[in-house]
Amino acid sequence: ASSCKVVVTTHLPRLKTLSYNNDKIGCAAVLLDYSDFSIFKRPSFHLEYGLIGESHALNAASRCVPSLPEHVLTRASGLLNDVSEEDDNSSQNSYIQALTSSMEEHLERTRISTSSIEEDAEDSSQCRQAM
Repeated sequence: ASSCKVVVTTHLPRLKTLSYNNDKIGCAAVLLDYSDFSIFKRPSFHLEYGLIGESHALNAASRCVPSLPEHVLTRASGLLNDVSEEDDNSSQNSYIQALTSSMEEHLERTRISTSSIEEDAEDSSQCRQAM
């Protein structure tokens, strides 16, 4: 049997949810840089595997210099939102469930990392005291 690996980048919620409905599909999100306190967060360019990220593509595109024409942004927004109401509800529910699962997994990984850091800090403190 032959196999093929594909890397896809997307801002479409429907495609993002595939990773939670199919074990053969993975996902990753580029984390945002929260170190500056501006309204618009910039990408940190750090990938977090297993995390579904929010799309800020149209917000970013609206701030381009030179700016994109308003009709292009309006059309892009319309295409992203152009689904039937029934399909939209189903897709939105799937996306919310996948996003929730993704955040829960991210939170658990953060807890594990925090615990490990706390243990390392305690070990370092004990070593310093022993000197």
